[in-house]
Amino acid sequence: MPETHMLKPFPDRVRSTYWFLRSLLRLAAQLRVPLHEARVTGRKQVQEQAVWPIQWTLDTSRPDSLLFRGFQHGYKRSQVTGLDRLYYDRSRPFERMIPYFPRYRSVAEIHRPIGWILPQSWTEIIERLAVNHVVMFRIDRDTVLRAPVYYIRQEKTSPQPYEGHFPHMNVQVDERMEETRVRTGDLWIPADQHAIAYLMATMDPRAPDSWFAWNFMDGIINQKEYFSAYVFEDLAAAWLGDHPAMQKELDQALVEHPEWKADSESILDWIYRHSPYYEPTHRRYPILAVPARVDWMLRPYSGITP
Repeated sequence: MPETHMLKPFPDRVRSTYWFLRSLLRLAAQLRVPLHEARVTGRKQVQEQAVWPIQWTLDTSRPDSLLFRGFQHGYKRSQVTGLDRLYYDRSRPFERMIPYFPRYRSVAEIHRPIGWILPQSWTEIIERLAVNHVVMFRIDRDTVLRAPVYYIRQEKTSPQPYEGHFPHMNVQVDERMEETRVRTGDLWIPADQHAIAYLMATMDPRAPDSWFAWNFMDGIINQKEYFSAYVFEDLAAAWLGDHPAMQKELDQALVEHPEWKADSESILDWIYRHSPYYEPTHRRYPILAVPARVDWMLRPYSGITP
C-alpha cells in the first residue's frame, strides 16, 4: 500500500503512485507462476486448517532491520505558540539502520467448528455474507440444538468513532452449554467452503473484525428489561427463601461489597441478575458455532429473501 504524504506536492504524489504500480505490475508478471502456485497452496492449507488464531500481538522478539534515510531533527521557538516546535534540517541528511518488526504472534486461538447457525433476524449480516458469496442454507424445520453459547462478559468500546463505528475491543466471553431453539428459515453456514477465512475472522465475537466488534450486534448488550423494586421485593424474598445456596452467595457478595448495605438497589440488582426473572438474552451472542456434525433438512440460500 503506497503512502503518499499529504505534505508532498500533488504531482509528486501522483508520480510516486504511478511508478509504484508499474513496479508492482512488472514484478507480478515476472513472478506469475510462483505467485499462482503459492495462492493455490495457501487456499488448500486454509481449507485444511483446524486451529485458527483470532487475536495477535506484535512479536518484538525477532526484529529485522531497515535502512532509513532521513534528516536530523531539532527544536526551535514557535512564532505561533511561543513554545518549542519540531523541525527537520534538510541540510543534515543521515542514513541509519532501524529495527523493523514484520511478524505478529497469536495470543488467542479457536478450533474451527463445522459451521454456524445465524438467526434470520440479523439481516444486515446476512446481506454482507451474501455479497461476499458465502455459502448458506435455509433450515427447513424447527428444532432444538444443544450447543455452546457465548455470553459477552465485558468489552472495551472505543470512545472515538473509527470508519463510522465505535469498535469493541478486548472482548471476553463466558461459554455455556444450552439448548437453543433453531427456527425454520434460520441460516446454516458450513465451515467447509471457500469463504472459511472470512468466516473465521467475523463469526467469533472475540475476533477484532467480528460482527460484534464492528457494532452489528450492539442490541444484545443493551439491557431491555428491569425490575420495579416495590414489586420485586416480595419476589426476591420468596426466591431467596426457596434457594438458600443463593442466600449464602448474596451474604458473601455483601462481605465483598460492604457499600451495598446502604444501597438496596444494588442488592436487588444482584438478586435479579442471579434469578430466573433476569432477561435471558441480555449479552447472549446469537450466532452458534456448532462443534459436531448435525443432520438437518437444508436447502441452498443465495439471496436476501427466503
